[in-house]
Amino acid sequence: MDRNPSIWRGAGIFALGVLTLGILLRLAWNLFVFCDEYNFSPEAVCGSGLDLGLLWLRLLTALLLLLGGLGLLFRLPLVRVVMVLSVVNLGISLRLLGTLLLFCHRQGMAPALVCGSALHWGLLWVQLIAALALLLCSLGRQFPRRVSKASP
Repeated sequence: MDRNPSIWRGAGIFALGVLTLGILLRLAWNLFVFCDEYNFSPEAVCGSGLDLGLLWLRLLTALLLLLGGLGLLFRLPLVRVVMVLSVVNLGISLRLLGTLLLFCHRQGMAPALVCGSALHWGLLWVQLIAALALLLCSLGRQFPRRVSKASP
């Protein structure tokens, strides 16, 4: 087996960062298209101006996570940075999911309509799972497993 699993964790964090950023860009694009087509403001859909700012902050943290995963591949000491960014990304994602569901409930709309399609609604859940996986990967790098040597 590979003696250095940190390379694989760094590659995993980088791959999850690419996936998360791609999904978030597509969902943000679909949100703004929805707002344009149905004459809603992005603030109304997101819940407030603060939540709209959090949407942009989530995109920024996803980009920084991608760069952090790339840095981990080159063995830079960015483990704590990646862990904090993954916590922020997951927290913002959960808050924005809540405001999206509240908006859809108040307007009597399906969340898939706001996200663009049922596929994009599913991608939103994939992004949440990827954000949780990013957090778990960064925690795995922060607290590596200790291997005990068994006596013969």
